[in-house]
Amino acid sequence: MNKTIIVILLLCQSLMTFAQRQPTLDWDFFSEFYAGVDDLQSKTHQRPSFLYNHTRSEELAINVALIHAVYEDSLWRAKGGLMTGSYVERNLATESPILQHLYEASVGVRLQAKRDLWLETGVFPSHLGYETIIGSDNPTMTRSLIAENSPYYESGVRLAGRSVNKKWSYALLALNGWQRISRPAGYYPPSVGWQVKLDPNAHWSFNYSGYVGDESPDGDIAMRVFHDFFVSYKTDKGCMIVASIDAGTQPNLLTEDRKMATWYGGLLMASMPMGKKWKINGRVEQYIDDQEIIVTNPFDDGFHLKGYSLGLDYQIQPAVSFRIEGKRMDGPGLAFIQRDEQLTNVAHLLNLGLLLRVL
Repeated sequence: MNKTIIVILLLCQSLMTFAQRQPTLDWDFFSEFYAGVDDLQSKTHQRPSFLYNHTRSEELAINVALIHAVYEDSLWRAKGGLMTGSYVERNLATESPILQHLYEASVGVRLQAKRDLWLETGVFPSHLGYETIIGSDNPTMTRSLIAENSPYYESGVRLAGRSVNKKWSYALLALNGWQRISRPAGYYPPSVGWQVKLDPNAHWSFNYSGYVGDESPDGDIAMRVFHDFFVSYKTDKGCMIVASIDAGTQPNLLTEDRKMATWYGGLLMASMPMGKKWKINGRVEQYIDDQEIIVTNPFDDGFHLKGYSLGLDYQIQPAVSFRIEGKRMDGPGLAFIQRDEQLTNVAHLLNLGLLLRVL
């Protein structure tokens, strides 16, 4: 009986402690206007289908505009966000119309305060990859080929926390699939994701994320296995270097024997301040998908591209910045169609952007 009373008193004390802590509500607004030109043919002003950001050419457009809110107290957390733009039109085209403008919608409960352990369910930004759709968080204006062709969002249940010294963070996820909010028709068992990240100090960050899921809608097993690695280094003066490698395997569903196929890619990108308001950035990258598991090449067999980007940023105001970037992509096979309707293996793109970020 005495033990029961003690437990009740401890529970009441915990609830009173939770009640004494003030909840917080934080808002985040981001928008990116851009204009792009290139040497490719497109009567609809659309760039190649393997790009999901800055997809419009020869017109002024919104890449993404989003508003995001986070409510949090000692026990509960809720996140919600809506978005629009050319990124949304292309990357969420397979989702139902009512879900296409959903950036995030999740609710979570804190299981342990000491390790900041949360159990959450809903729609989240992807745990795979370094780059996000919020351009001001990325070293370069455009996204890399590996970022464009791996998930930007996911839905399901997530268990996430970090170590007491806050150097390690981790997550385990049960998901609806590879970049899906709702499951399509067919038999798709839940997929599994995981993430381990080490931030030993203010300069270095090391990350490994993975994914396993069945991509066969007919009940047969066709497991997609994907690994993402990246490391970043940032100096006290704001110089940043990021290196990343992605690799995936999956049985080729288009072949009779479902032979195992592999795709992979990598990048090295850097950003360096020049004075108080200017930054120069660049990226070299490569992406290889010979069996076209992720990227379909309408002009040749296999998808194999190298990319080279060089950009310049100017901070107009703390919340407003201007970016310009030139990019070249080329490979051994035909992947583009020029303005004179000739097929080519080379493309040149130029983008200008105006970014607004209010926290």
